[in-house]
Amino acid sequence: VINALNRTYNHLSIEEKEKRIRERYAEYERKMRFFDNSGYRYRIYGINEFNGYIAFIYPNGEVIMEKFFNDYANCIPTINEAIYNVKVADFETLSKMKKPALIKDKRCRRIIHKGDWESKGQEIIDRPATKETEEEVKQLILRLKGE
Repeated sequence: VINALNRTYNHLSIEEKEKRIRERYAEYERKMRFFDNSGYRYRIYGINEFNGYIAFIYPNGEVIMEKFFNDYANCIPTINEAIYNVKVADFETLSKMKKPALIKDKRCRRIIHKGDWESKGQEIIDRPATKETEEEVKQLILRLKGE
């Protein structure tokens, strides 16, 4: 990630380059730390419209999609993005939509990375699970592993 950021900001002065790298890397680490410690059950790497996203599936039937990279291949991390929350039952359908349609869909909640977005994300993760949502999560994971 650091090497990719070095290449991205190669045209800037050394001071400005270092400042931007620190900012972008700090945001990347903040997101990684949050999700690595969030208790997700399974994660999926996005393709096509969702290249650069990782979807985290939780035992309570919630899915949070987070954009980590502008470009996976070049490891360029994002900054100032948003998380998208959907129910596991809707994930396969919604994750195939183009982003503008997803944002407008009432089954999707968008939380922009402003202020303490982690507490809003944690509220989603802390929602209670039911037998039905636990079973939906198992079924989705089995389908995804089969693909």
